[in-house]
Amino acid sequence: MRKIHSSCDVFLKMSRVEGFFGPPMEAMACGCSVVVGKVSGYDEYIVHEENALVAEQGDVEGARRVVQRLLSDAALRDRLVKRGFETAKAWTWEQSARGMLALVEKEPSESTAEVRFPIAESSVGGTMASGESVL
Repeated sequence: MRKIHSSCDVFLKMSRVEGFFGPPMEAMACGCSVVVGKVSGYDEYIVHEENALVAEQGDVEGARRVVQRLLSDAALRDRLVKRGFETAKAWTWEQSARGMLALVEKEPSESTAEVRFPIAESSVGGTMASGESVL
């Protein structure tokens, strides 16, 4: 898949159901700009306009416009590629394992809203900002 992803300018993922949203991250790791539809799991690490672009689920015309925007705006595409690569680089199995362990070790009466999975740091306005996704 690395060879395929690396040969693409834009990766489009408009699935209707997902568990962990892995293929977009694989594309990010290969230097591809990413467009996804809003589906379960996309927001675990995807931040609209930061490391990818997000279209409404099922909106084919909206997805077409977003892809066209990426194809015609090299600066945007380059920024998303850079930040997408940073996202993929920062996401480790250790982080995922710690998040899963924290979830499993919670008492049944405790809220899962406190279990957080980190996403990559991204450059915002010249400073580094850290984002999190709440499970």
